[in-house]
Amino acid sequence: MELIYDHTISASEVLSLIRSVGWDPHNTRTVEKTQAQLDRSYFKVGAIEDGKLVGFVRVCGDPYIVQILDLIVLADYRRRGIGTKLMEAVIQHLEHADYVSVTLTDGTRIKTFYEKFGFQKFATDTPSMVYRPN
Repeated sequence: MELIYDHTISASEVLSLIRSVGWDPHNTRTVEKTQAQLDRSYFKVGAIEDGKLVGFVRVCGDPYIVQILDLIVLADYRRRGIGTKLMEAVIQHLEHADYVSVTLTDGTRIKTFYEKFGFQKFATDTPSMVYRPN
């Protein structure tokens, strides 16, 4: 598996990945709007395996407050450490940035996935998490 960063990530590949995991059931997303998402992201990283984009994550926000968005791994490539490698790249980025607050919304069924990277729940009744490194 190879990680690719920023400008080398294709909007059409990201859109295809989003659709493959069911995040665009009505095909309302476009390549142009997906490119706009990528252009507005501070950091983005993709995972390439077998010559195709199989995973993706991005960091979006303003110079002070950001959110980690769109952590996606194709179903056939899960449980191979790809999501972990993508999050490790994000954490490396966070450690070199000056953000005041970093959040994410955990929609996974993997209870402790984000906790191992230093994220903690705001409250037990919300999927929102905040980054609090040790």
